[in-house]
Amino acid sequence: MRADTVPIIGLSLGHRHEKTAISVVERPYVSTGEIFNAVYYDGPYGRARFELREKVLAEYRVRHLERHGPPSRYSKVAQRIPEIVHEIGEHIILVVDNTATGRPAYSLIIGELSAALKGTRTRFTQCPITVSGVAGGVS
Repeated sequence: MRADTVPIIGLSLGHRHEKTAISVVERPYVSTGEIFNAVYYDGPYGRARFELREKVLAEYRVRHLERHGPPSRYSKVAQRIPEIVHEIGEHIILVVDNTATGRPAYSLIIGELSAALKGTRTRFTQCPITVSGVAGGVS
């Protein structure tokens, strides 16, 4: 991954009879060429500071996809995540959809990754998500 990107590892855990998916996405900020002035004030009665800024857009680029199962072996998936993180070798964001499996499989993955990264400089931010239907919608 390039230095100006944020690597995101996405993990969709399926039931034992379903497939599990792992993706690696990078999020670079791309210049639009549009320049604008930004004004900042030092306190309520402070002087104004002007900055020339350039507008950027976030893009998402899929760099890796893989499927596991069925049956989904959560222990094998938990071992695969640290391997992927070591290949990336920097701070990552780990997004885990644990709708189908709940907290136990999520805890297994986080525990395995934490143990694998202990003593290294690589860090991760965890982002568990659960999709549920509320009043006929999905949240």
